[in-house]
Amino acid sequence: MKFQVSLGSGGWDLHVCLFSPFVAHNSLHVVSNTVPDGFFKVTLLFAEIYDEIDASGQRVFDIYFEGLPLIKDWDIFEEAGAIDTAVTVERTVEVKDGALSILLQSNLQNCKLNGIMVVADGSVSPHYAHAVPHETPGGTYFAIAQQGQNSAPVLVNGEESHTHQPNEILVRWTWSIAPLGLSWEGIAPTITVPIGTWQLDLEVEDSGGDVEADFTTVTVQAFGFPQLSFVTPDYGDVSGGETLTLSGNFLSNVIQVKVGSKTVSPNSVSANEVEITSPSAGQPETVQISAVTSGGEESNSVPFQYIDGNLPPVAWDSGTLKSLDGPTSLAFGPDGRLYIGTQMGEVVRWTLDDNLNVIETETVVSDTIQTEEDTFRSILGVAFDPDDTSEFPCVYAT
Repeated sequence: MKFQVSLGSGGWDLHVCLFSPFVAHNSLHVVSNTVPDGFFKVTLLFAEIYDEIDASGQRVFDIYFEGLPLIKDWDIFEEAGAIDTAVTVERTVEVKDGALSILLQSNLQNCKLNGIMVVADGSVSPHYAHAVPHETPGGTYFAIAQQGQNSAPVLVNGEESHTHQPNEILVRWTWSIAPLGLSWEGIAPTITVPIGTWQLDLEVEDSGGDVEADFTTVTVQAFGFPQLSFVTPDYGDVSGGETLTLSGNFLSNVIQVKVGSKTVSPNSVSANEVEITSPSAGQPETVQISAVTSGGEESNSVPFQYIDGNLPPVAWDSGTLKSLDGPTSLAFGPDGRLYIGTQMGEVVRWTLDDNLNVIETETVVSDTIQTEEDTFRSILGVAFDPDDTSEFPCVYAT
């Protein structure tokens, strides 16, 4: 068996024809970092040659180009119709970052690839029509599905698309997500997109028959109640007017922020941050800040302290880690442990957990500083080389 392919002529060509297949258990990632920017015809070559795959549904995987889903649930046997039969996938891909990425992701059995052919696409000639799939060139779309929903409506905008052909106008705008088999018509339609990140293609045609396409990405995130982690800064003057940044998750749909008894509108909103201007307060006090989405969901609250021209007092908590006779000095080592010098000439090492509880105690220096029997020199200080990153650091003692 041999694949029959044509290589074309002119331009930049990369021909990688493999007659022993690549097979990978979970995923197969092929990357070329030497591909110049431009349009390329990429042909993936497949054949089912494993004797035990004798029906559809026994080897299934997804195909991604440039990090975006191209084909979901690709089944070589189903497409070829028989074992030892060649089948190909061919697409025109635009490379924009000097690297071509092809990923096969296994769903059932191993994913496999028999060969690749990449040829500069000379057929992609300059067009009069230009598709611009976002009102901001290079922009992407984002939405959050409502509670209990697996998709979300997304308003897309192709109004920046145009043609340079004199006396011609655009007459068609076709949007599509190829792996899902979805398509829509119109300049700025509202499309329904399932949860996930997808390549969204826009093809336009002018009245002279010139056709051109471009793509962007659309991401729909699963529903989640807005969650606040902290506010920066966490204090401000009672006169208000300061810029506050709320950090957290699922904040894209926030339309209001409650600051104590007052409500303000955000200055800017993203998935993980909301920026507001603090309202004034009648007196120094600590208030709670929460965020409210367009669907009426309200987040947890985080504290914010109003002050009257002075910084809030610094508060310290004190406690006892562990009792030790005659400590003189201490320092954290590059291994994250606490080293303590003592009057008896010892260096003790404590291992702490995340809550500062001592979970292990070791004496790492004992008799090395003893000058004679029953006589010890006290350790006045311990230190470490700031460039030492080893697991077993050298301790410097004075």
